[in-house]
Amino acid sequence: MSNVSTHLKDLKVGDLIYTEIKIDIKDLADPNSKTKTTKAIKAGKEVKRICIVLVPGHDSVEVSYSATFHDSHTLPAHLDKHMWYPFKPATKEGDLEPLPERRDERACWASLRALHKITKNPVDKLDEEISAASAHLIKEKMK
Repeated sequence: MSNVSTHLKDLKVGDLIYTEIKIDIKDLADPNSKTKTTKAIKAGKEVKRICIVLVPGHDSVEVSYSATFHDSHTLPAHLDKHMWYPFKPATKEGDLEPLPERRDERACWASLRALHKITKNPVDKLDEEISAASAHLIKEKMK
């Protein structure tokens, strides 16, 4: 995948961007990890993640972020299965049927915990996107 610097106003529903967001510590794949990323999340700092544009806008966009949990096909057992929307080939573990596989064919999940408002302009847009229908399903299930 390659990234292209893109202005927020040019993004649409389903676009994937690589940007910094704050992640809730309840969403850590391994809360006991000593990695730099885990330490940053625990400290309330932003970390770079692939995010899905759910609400486009001129000066900001609202996104959900995605996680691969170390390329696992199953959600880590300690995580709340109602806070994640799977993409194939991830397994169905809650009430939600997995969304169509992304082009990179990696199992991943979209966080349903919160919409994240992005105001940094421009952002790095990936040359992959998900369907608007899938993005709407994610937004519809947001907690």
